[in-house]
Amino acid sequence: MKEIENFIKKVKVRKDWVLLEFEKYNGEEYKTKEGISVPTNKIFKEFAKVVKVGPGRYNNKGVFIENQLKPGDIVYLTNPARCDFIPPINGRYFAFCPEPLIDAIVEESDDNN
Repeated sequence: MKEIENFIKKVKVRKDWVLLEFEKYNGEEYKTKEGISVPTNKIFKEFAKVVKVGPGRYNNKGVFIENQLKPGDIVYLTNPARCDFIPPINGRYFAFCPEPLIDAIVEESDDNN
């Protein structure tokens, strides 16, 4: 655990990049609502947890665009393979990804519906 904490402390994410933590599928199958099992060929789940974020970037007009993500956010990526994965640390999987490749932020509901 200390190895992961030390790694996260040492990393300084730049520009609009974010450090994400992913989970592996581990041979899971997707089940349709009809109960049909469909094996997946994906390696990592599409949802990831934001660990660290860079400050943002300048657009082509010189305007600074602040990063909209914060540590702890759960995000959705259509294709996690577009991220730059680093070697696993104690069985946990991290990757660097530019913010524009993140498709959505999962917001928690305040109500219990």
